[in-house]
Amino acid sequence: MANPIGAIAAVQTARITGTALQIPQAASPHLFPSALIFCPYPPTTTMELPSTDTPAIDAELIRLNLGALGEDAAECLTFLTQTFTEDTPGILAQMRQGAEQQDAATLRINAHTLKSSSATLGAASLSELCKILEAKARAEDLSQTVELVNQVEAAYAAAKVALETFQW
Repeated sequence: MANPIGAIAAVQTARITGTALQIPQAASPHLFPSALIFCPYPPTTTMELPSTDTPAIDAELIRLNLGALGEDAAECLTFLTQTFTEDTPGILAQMRQGAEQQDAATLRINAHTLKSSSATLGAASLSELCKILEAKARAEDLSQTVELVNQVEAAYAAAKVALETFQW
């Protein structure tokens, strides 16, 4: 079994430095989809709502994250997009339930999950909204969470369309 540490370290380095992903010779390329999913983006310091002018997905970020996979990049993106679009409706339903029932733990866990997966796929606005929801739930400040979930659902719908029509 191959060790994913090299893949994770390479993804983290690329994200922190803002440079292209460099695959170490010893790393197995098939590990990178998992590394992309499990590596968080560097922390940001703002908690502002994303601009409504922000595109649903950042095509350059997708190309940066997956471009080093070469000819496997399109297949990897298809797999990640399919997984994202299959899993997210359930996550959103749990997130809505957490907001409506004022359940901070449910809201936090689901916001965290969607924050990470949407960031991996370049859906920065969606990821930022989830980050705000996660922070509110962690602080047990559940005011306006239903409204934020509405925004998350709208951002997901836009990201889904953009990902499904994305041209590698």
